[in-house]
Amino acid sequence: YYNRAISKEAIEDYKGAIKDYTKAIELDPKDADSFNNRGNLKNNLEDYEGAMKDFSAAIKLNPEDDLYYYNRGIAQGNLEEYYGEISDYNKAIKINPNEPDYFNNRGYAKELIKDFDGAIADYTAAINLDSEYVLSYYNRGRLLGSMDDMDGACKDWRKAASLGDQEAATFVKEDC
Repeated sequence: YYNRAISKEAIEDYKGAIKDYTKAIELDPKDADSFNNRGNLKNNLEDYEGAMKDFSAAIKLNPEDDLYYYNRGIAQGNLEEYYGEISDYNKAIKINPNEPDYFNNRGYAKELIKDFDGAIADYTAAINLDSEYVLSYYNRGRLLGSMDDMDGACKDWRKAASLGDQEAATFVKEDC
């Protein structure tokens, strides 16, 4: 059922994939990956509460998997539970401090709770991990621009534009 769920997911039969992951979980209730994958599908279908339950089940079964915390953090963000989202990203980063997505997403959540210094630090950390991480250049530039640091914003937007970000290129044309 697990492999069939993956196949259904690949052809975007998300409801069918959820049914197969559910059957896989019935057959092996300790299969953390099935909970995680079903949670991702529920998140994609905007069943954020259901996704949270599945990610929490995956974490309970395997609390050392950073991806499960990251995915639950995304679901929490979709529920506008930003402090819980940040907490899950903190846990993911503690397990795997080398993943720029974790820092970028935590930065965005911090931005939403108006922790601008923390957000800039996280965007910078993501860039330090991957010097071509275009989304963090874009996000940091957008935040710096909103804080009236147009020199810093333009520098980041130029870098993002050089990496192919069209929206950043538009900002460079209009604001720099």
